[in-house]
Amino acid sequence: MFVQPSTAPGVVSSPALSFFRRPWGQMLLIALAACASAFARNTLGPLQETMRLSLHWGDSDMALLQGLAPALASAAGAVPLGMLADRWPRARMLVGAALLALAATLVSGMTRDFALLFVARAAIGLSFTATLIAAFTLIADLFPPERRGRATMALSFGQVSGGSAVFAGGGYALVASVSWQAAMLWLAVPLVPCAAAMLLVRDPRAMAGLLGLFVTLGGVVSVALVPATAAAIPAEQRGLAMSLLVTTTMLIAVGGAPLMVSGLSGVLGGESAIGTAMAIVASAASLIAVGVFAWAARTFPAGAG
Repeated sequence: MFVQPSTAPGVVSSPALSFFRRPWGQMLLIALAACASAFARNTLGPLQETMRLSLHWGDSDMALLQGLAPALASAAGAVPLGMLADRWPRARMLVGAALLALAATLVSGMTRDFALLFVARAAIGLSFTATLIAAFTLIADLFPPERRGRATMALSFGQVSGGSAVFAGGGYALVASVSWQAAMLWLAVPLVPCAAAMLLVRDPRAMAGLLGLFVTLGGVVSVALVPATAAAIPAEQRGLAMSLLVTTTMLIAVGGAPLMVSGLSGVLGGESAIGTAMAIVASAASLIAVGVFAWAARTFPAGAG
């Protein structure tokens, strides 16, 4: 059902942002989300050969990271994410998906462990699916039937643009960087403003208000702390136990943050009390994950034998 978007309660109107409150302004943001998700989904493409040679891996290893990991996560998460889109504000789903893609891309550039890279790639696949589900359902609410074809075309253009841009940017980053890991970190940079732009997306079905915006910003800070703290752990100190620790805590952190964002925003928009409990648990899990990373950084300091 088409719903004409309106100004969210509690949000102060600004002439500079008036364009993004209109349907085509919202469509531009949604297309940007699709562009960013396709960009993150394909970050391994321009770097995979250099990465394979550097890590002395085979083609089958790269195939698992490039294809199986994101595909499994997309297939497993499609139905639950569709149910989530029916229940919670889809604008917050876009924020959570963008944060998940950003965190997973940063982790991909910080590790040489296959298991952790597999999990990070799976997280990016899940983010890609969440973005598409939220984007297509938002289009149905933002535009009447006679305009949805053009809106879907804009969304598809965003996807194609993101997949193309990552190869151009990845090639340049690889030439300008000393390693594939540095190039991967550079490829994460464009995802930061894209994630921030998702804060402007509004769900015409359930508005979260100004307080929901502050909660979302808190989620941005929480997720940003996770890879930043993980960077303090030297690679030479990461054995099997450390890889399992990082993998587990990363899953809690990047999985908990979208729940925190969606749950709290849904509650503030007047959805359900169940979201409150989920938001509290997810927020606590994210903070615990950050604490575990900080403990690991102190226990395994750089240069320790």
